Order: sequence, then structure tokens, then C-alpha cells
Amino acid sequence: MSGAYPRLSSTNRCGLLVPPSDDAAMSAALLILRDNADRAASLAVAGRALAEREYSCERMAEEYLDLYRAALR
Repeated sequence: MSGAYPRLSSTNRCGLLVPPSDDAAMSAALLILRDNADRAASLAVAGRALAEREYSCERMAEEYLDLYRAALR
């Protein structure tokens, strides 16, 4: 896998990661969340915190500025 998905979910702290096109795995993950409201809520809280921290407009703007500054060197 590439991109942000493994960083977001590989540790199962922010979500449950299932293989693409694996209906059985998706069903199992949904049942886990349906049957454990506390876990679903903690994943939601952790996911939101990560998104606000890592993907805020301010953070993305800073990363673009850093990229532009590096390109100008």
C-alpha cells in the first residue's frame, strides 16, 4: 500500500483497514464496529484528531511552502 492509508489505519488506532474488493473483510470490520460502540467512538476520535493535526489547511500550506522553498534553492 502507498499513500496515507497505512499511516492512518495500519495500527488500527484511527480505523480498520481492509483489503480492496474484499467484501468479507469489509463486512467483518463493519460488524466489529457495530458490536463495539466504544471502539467505534475511540477510532472516530483518534481519526479526527489525526486529520486535524496532519491534514489541516495550515499544515498543508506550510508543507507547500517548504516544498517551494526547497525548489528555489
